[in-house]
Amino acid sequence: MKKLWLLACILFVFTTAGPNLPGTASTEAFGGTSDWTDPNNILADDGIPTQVANGNGTTYLLKATNFGFSIPAGSTINGITGTWEASVTIGVSWRNVDQHAIKAGVVGGTPDGGANQQDLTTSYAVYTAGGTTDNWNTTWTVSDVNNSGFGFGISCENANDPDDLSVDYMKLAVDYTEGASGRTHRVIGYGRGITKDIITKGN
Repeated sequence: MKKLWLLACILFVFTTAGPNLPGTASTEAFGGTSDWTDPNNILADDGIPTQVANGNGTTYLLKATNFGFSIPAGSTINGITGTWEASVTIGVSWRNVDQHAIKAGVVGGTPDGGANQQDLTTSYAVYTAGGTTDNWNTTWTVSDVNNSGFGFGISCENANDPDDLSVDYMKLAVDYTEGASGRTHRVIGYGRGITKDIITKGN
């Protein structure tokens, strides 16, 4: 007797979007005392930085948003990675203190700090917050990360003599898994080892 069986399975696709440069930059006091000059300079990776000149204490929050993501509907957000390139003039002065997620234009509560706090160097270096499985102490939907108000902010602290602090750019990447809205395979078995694989959804 010819046997017929049907198996539907979903192909989950693990993907990284970015890192993207932001489309919007701004600053917010957020308890800081030293503001940044020309924050729009972080919108390009071109060696022209935004700066805190000859400052100490805590900086304003330097905010980057509007990263232009288009994560597919139905995806699961696995992690968010923020990177930025920075340097100081003298050294042993500024350190990055807090990295805050920004959701729909609103700065998140608990920052992604701790192990990500580092002393900044006199040579430009790339610093990182978050990671491929780090959601910055909050939850995210596809609409959250596709929103133009999605992004992150950084603040730095200098408890020593005044020094120049420069940030060239800020970038953001999103790791996600495509779910049922991605490619779906339906495998039809006709018995005697004969099968047919039909893509029923996706590309």
